[in-house]
Amino acid sequence: MSSLEKLYRKNKKYYQRRLSIILDRLHIENEKILDLGCGEMLLKDFLPTERNGNYLGVDNIAYQNISDFICMDVLQFLNVNHNHYDFIFCLGLLDHLDLEVQNEFLDLLSLRQHSKIILSKSNEKNIFFRFLNVGRGVEFEHQFLILKKIYLLKIPKTSLVIHLTFIGSIFATEVIYFLASKKN
Repeated sequence: MSSLEKLYRKNKKYYQRRLSIILDRLHIENEKILDLGCGEMLLKDFLPTERNGNYLGVDNIAYQNISDFICMDVLQFLNVNHNHYDFIFCLGLLDHLDLEVQNEFLDLLSLRQHSKIILSKSNEKNIFFRFLNVGRGVEFEHQFLILKKIYLLKIPKTSLVIHLTFIGSIFATEVIYFLASKKN
């Protein structure tokens, strides 16, 4: 088992709690969902069984071997797959990509004009992250409209996650962006 897989399993409860917070703010009914960097497809577990036919997970690690999972690099997938998806989830993916790859990934996402994109990114404004220079990466305000942000604080060495409302931009460890492409 790779170190990435071990880390993912250790944080599984955190990811489930994070998904619950995100999905509480979305109205998903019969929409087509693309889950990029899906890992163990936890998002699919949150969807009612009758809607699972509208879900596709893509990851370069073969966690699953089922019909609604594709083992492929997400950039390669976005380059060859031009199907429409109502929601595209990119949770925990962007921070694992090199800066150059982040830019290419965001360019490809911005071409999905009619999709709502839910993207997570470590919070570069977090006072501790600033000191450690963590979370630096691309800016995407020129490609996307930011419809909403959720600031989350993951409590270290636990699976606890807290939705911060008033002081989120300073203390949150992760920001969840609800985006729409600016391209028409």
